[in-house]
Formats: sequence, C-alpha cells, structure tokens
Amino acid sequence: MTTLIPKYDQGGTSAVNRPFIQKLQETVSVKDFGAVGDGIADDAPAFAAAIAAAIASKRGKRILIPACPVGSFYKINSAITVDNYSAGDSAYIPLQFEGEGDLSLVKRGAALASSSVGLFDIKGQDITFYNFRVDGNVTTPTGLRYGTPGGFNN
Repeated sequence: MTTLIPKYDQGGTSAVNRPFIQKLQETVSVKDFGAVGDGIADDAPAFAAAIAAAIASKRGKRILIPACPVGSFYKINSAITVDNYSAGDSAYIPLQFEGEGDLSLVKRGAALASSSVGLFDIKGQDITFYNFRVDGNVTTPTGLRYGTPGGFNN
C-alpha cells in the first residue's frame, strides 16, 4: 500500500513542489494555541504559547494574528512578554507578528488596567510588528513597551 503525502505547489515558474506540512510550519497562528478573538476570552496565554513555539523552532517564524469577526478583538488580560533570546544558542530568534489588517485587533482587557504596562513587553531584538492594530484601551496609551519602565513606549 502506498502512503500519499500531500504536496504544495505555489504555482508559477520555478515553484517547488514540497510536502504540505513544510508549508504549514512556516507560520504559527495564535489560533493554533487557542486564541479565540471574540472579545470575551482571555487570549494572552495563546499569544504567549505561539511566541514560545516560534522561538523553540530556532528558525524564527511569522506569528499570524488572524482577523477577528467585525466588532470583536483579541482580549489581553496579562502583558505578553516578547523575549526572543535563546540562551542555548546565544542568539536572538527573529520573530514577525503579522495581522490581516484592521480586523486583526489586539485590545487590553479590564484585568490589565494599568496604563504603565504594555500589551506587548518587548525584551529582545529582530522583532517586527506588521498589519494589525493594538488598542491599549486606556487614557494614557501603552500598547508596546520596549525595555525597562520609563523606556520606549508606543
């Protein structure tokens, strides 16, 4: 009996036909780790798990933040620490957070009410954020925090 391994072909000139599983492993989605994006569930643990998986791959990954239903968002009730330093490799693992536009919305939940804490607490380097919205949901906006308190906030 022959086992069929699904293949993926991007199409076009010089495209390589390769195992489908390799294509799927290029991206880590926060939904792969339980993020719901309904504005009710706390999605912070799923974000943290996706980051950990991307770093554990040792290759760097794109972390996908899929679009939420209209009017909804990923609720974050605890700061998401992004520390991509791999002590075993003495190197930073490149990470790219990528959304799908305006409907990829990450918003502070009521349990993370302090405006002095960022939704994303950046402690590394080679980290890219692209094509999603961050709403600090407080009067003094703090969405991304880099380094120690009093450092860069955006």
